[in-house]
Amino acid sequence: MHLFVTGASGFVGTAVVAELVAAGHQVVGLARSQASAARLTANGADVHRASLDDLDSIYAAAAAADGVLHLAYRHGAVSEEAARTDLRVVETIGAALAGSQCPFVLTSGTLVLAPGHVAGTASQWSSADARITGGPSWRRRVAENSGSGTATQGEDGRGYSRGVQMVTWGDNAWVGRNVTSRGEGWSPEAVDIHGEEVAALRAAITLSQLRLHYQPKVDVSSGRMQGVEALVRWEHPTHGLVPPVEFISLAEDSGLIGSLGEWVLTESCLQQATWAVQLGANAPPMVCVNVSAHQFVPGFVDLVRHTIASTGVLPEMVGVEITESVVMGDVGAAVGIMHELKALGLVLSIDDFGTGYSSLSQLKRFPIDELKIDKSFIDGLGSDPGDTAIVAAIVAMAHALGLLVIAEGVETIDQLTRLRNLGCDMAQGYLFSRPLPPEGLVALGTVLRPVAEGGPAPAPTPAAEVVLIVDDTADVRQLANVSLATSGFAVLEAVSGQEALREARRVRPACIVLDVSMPGMDGFETCRALRSDPSISSTAIVMLTARADAHDKVKAFSAGADDYMVKPFAPRELASRVRQAIARRSAAT
Repeated sequence: MHLFVTGASGFVGTAVVAELVAAGHQVVGLARSQASAARLTANGADVHRASLDDLDSIYAAAAAADGVLHLAYRHGAVSEEAARTDLRVVETIGAALAGSQCPFVLTSGTLVLAPGHVAGTASQWSSADARITGGPSWRRRVAENSGSGTATQGEDGRGYSRGVQMVTWGDNAWVGRNVTSRGEGWSPEAVDIHGEEVAALRAAITLSQLRLHYQPKVDVSSGRMQGVEALVRWEHPTHGLVPPVEFISLAEDSGLIGSLGEWVLTESCLQQATWAVQLGANAPPMVCVNVSAHQFVPGFVDLVRHTIASTGVLPEMVGVEITESVVMGDVGAAVGIMHELKALGLVLSIDDFGTGYSSLSQLKRFPIDELKIDKSFIDGLGSDPGDTAIVAAIVAMAHALGLLVIAEGVETIDQLTRLRNLGCDMAQGYLFSRPLPPEGLVALGTVLRPVAEGGPAPAPTPAAEVVLIVDDTADVRQLANVSLATSGFAVLEAVSGQEALREARRVRPACIVLDVSMPGMDGFETCRALRSDPSISSTAIVMLTARADAHDKVKAFSAGADDYMVKPFAPRELASRVRQAIARRSAAT
């Protein structure tokens, strides 16, 4: 059975998904963040990434399913904002299913479903009068405190279809702990009294059990630290240091994300201000904090303004990282908030870029400074041509928009080398450092060298072959740059014949891609000048022209060119012809 499940990213929801998948159902879970998507995937579900404001996308996913389950559970008191969010999603799904036979199960209250009976019930959803009751005997009280009924289109007035099951649970219901491994399902040991986790997290915020670790962002060329990202940890009294993936969803579901986010912002700014005073020029240039959809509201700007004033940190030393899904949920509101943050002097980044659904026409409206490429694309560098091409395209696009590019999750020297060749500005990942407490970060110094985990610094990989692109047209240079960098070359650019001569003598590239028609010193004259210099006699030259003219071709080879191509060119053909020209020139010398 194809089931669309919303609200499944929390503690109870992950267990429900695991049970449904184990029973053989095809589950598609709505995820509004990368962490939620990871938990759904770990439990065997497919993922539908969308903001809760992207009603069209949710509508389409719900309409395509055989059944829909909305897990509208809440820990503790339900906030007005949470209630509005649930109502918005429910009304959207209800409208999608109006007039259809697709059953829609809405659960609300403090528990979603009784442990152990979810999978069996799902198979019965094709019946319009199916009831969700019962469950294992050791949790009979859940069923005893539950009630169910059917809301028809006429009774409800919101357009819900026939067979909508309204299931509510009493105040004595139970809440399960997080289940992160596929097929683990429910067990008596995994069940705890409602509210225990929320109470513990609330105590962690008020009793100073939270800690910040910092991971450096490093310039890929110099190795110099350009900033740090603040990442929260929970120092649990019995479970030790708990990573954020284990409690951020709980904070969002319970309404504690505001308090947690405020704590992270304040502590990050205090630490940055302290470093600036104690370390001076050796301090990290900037600290960046992540902001969730729950925080990215107009009141966030006032919080940032107050925090900067109270901590004494310089605004330009503070960065805010926002995911694609957050800014694309309500573009108009997001642009307004971002402009206000920029007016304060902050640095703005789009996080996990490439995993959402950004419209390029919208992206150029955002007053941002950086794009962070998601780790999923970095993992495929060099092994997956598609990932390599996407990274190259993102770098080229970002630079065309005047943005810096940061690669997340860099773990190998090969990835770093390829990122450097593609022109990426910064890297962040275990290759340089895991997230560290403040004292550990300071001990790294200001210039970091890649270090393999558990061992000495790895030997550097051989330098990539350098190709110099010479063309006075920016669009041609950009296309050639992306084409060659994706194929593993290190690429430099020049806009004139004179600049080409200087760069060629300085770096002695393996190949020069040289345009014929340039103002001043044209390609033929430049080619002859290059060939007259013995220091660069081993450099291959591929000439480009917009004219398929036999006379020009003869003239190019007479000037010393190794190959001749007509624009426009196919990216793969350019890379292939450059590689062949290098091989021929190398064999000849």
